[in-house]
Amino acid sequence: MAYGKTSRDTVESAPTGGGADFWNPPSGESRIRIMPPWSEDAEQFWFITATHFNVGPDERPVPCPVASGVRETCFVCKLVKRLERGEADEKAESEQMGARPRYLLSIVDLDKPQDGVQVWPAPKTVFRKLKKFWLMEEDYGDFTSFTNGFNIIISKEGSGLNTEYDAIPAPKTSHFPADNLLNHRSAAVAELYQSIADEEYELPDLSQVQNFITDEEMER
Repeated sequence: MAYGKTSRDTVESAPTGGGADFWNPPSGESRIRIMPPWSEDAEQFWFITATHFNVGPDERPVPCPVASGVRETCFVCKLVKRLERGEADEKAESEQMGARPRYLLSIVDLDKPQDGVQVWPAPKTVFRKLKKFWLMEEDYGDFTSFTNGFNIIISKEGSGLNTEYDAIPAPKTSHFPADNLLNHRSAAVAELYQSIADEEYELPDLSQVQNFITDEEMER
């Protein structure tokens, strides 16, 4: 499979406000490599989605099909709007269940390369910074490129709704297949990147990695 290249027009127009293994960054610093678009037809390295939290008696997370462009209706979105018009306790419940945007990214955790390519539902604060880095072409360029890309340092502090993230470019680039990548302390990094470069590894289609349920299933 050949991989595409992110379109500048797509990055510029990307909103920043609002099947696969999912990656959850540990507390502290992590170094990751963000993969390019998952196919030659894709024009972006991310897929925007959103999740409703605290849904139902089990307080489960539910992917929002409207935010992801899968369907035009979402039972939870309708419920949230109804609760917003209610009493104080219902309004508080609506805030807990409101859809929170996430940006699905194909990444490799360079501290655990043996886990292969994973999908990270990154928060909008991280995506805003990544978009800024990508558009500052003279200073940074396309960090998803196999030939001219570089690592991203992710910082995570706190937990739950108080979690704070930061993202900065790594001081040293690791162009593929630069010596500092091939000589990484874990040979799995070089092997993984080489398999991708040889088009033997299929990146996950980020538009298909979440399991959406119907409005009827949500209502039940």
